[in-house]
Amino acid sequence: MPYGTKSKEDIVRYIFEAVEFLASKDIKLLVVACNTATSAAINELRAHYDFPIIGMEPAVKPAIEKNKCKRILVTATSFTLRERKLESLIADLDKKNVVDKLALDKLVGYAENFDFNSAEVKNYLKDQLDSVLIEDYETIVLGCTHFIFYKKMMKELLPLYKT
Repeated sequence: MPYGTKSKEDIVRYIFEAVEFLASKDIKLLVVACNTATSAAINELRAHYDFPIIGMEPAVKPAIEKNKCKRILVTATSFTLRERKLESLIADLDKKNVVDKLALDKLVGYAENFDFNSAEVKNYLKDQLDSVLIEDYETIVLGCTHFIFYKKMMKELLPLYKT
């Protein structure tokens, strides 16, 4: 279920329902493999459960550490981009103020429907990426676990990038 456009209350409720089921199976550790879920509920989960809980976060730190001179574009869901967790991470690391954010909410729905290369997806990505001056960016962070499915398409749309 794509979380990125839902309310925090709904996201937290869905996550707790899923984790409660997993906890009933006597798990020893939980990996929350979703940036939005981590942003919404990681602290509450850790306070509620005794087993270790590992969360995900967009790869802002390595992007900033490897940045040479241009800007960094962090793509993620709207929810992840506006949450305090990511804001704090960026504030702690981005001393040169080079990080910008771009919501790509529809990519999650496309991925959930196994639509990885349709004209509709390509047009959506092109429209969204056209909203930024891409030549200003050195790095694009794919800040959602669904976005990796669109890496090839992004490379095609952004010929400036070699990796």
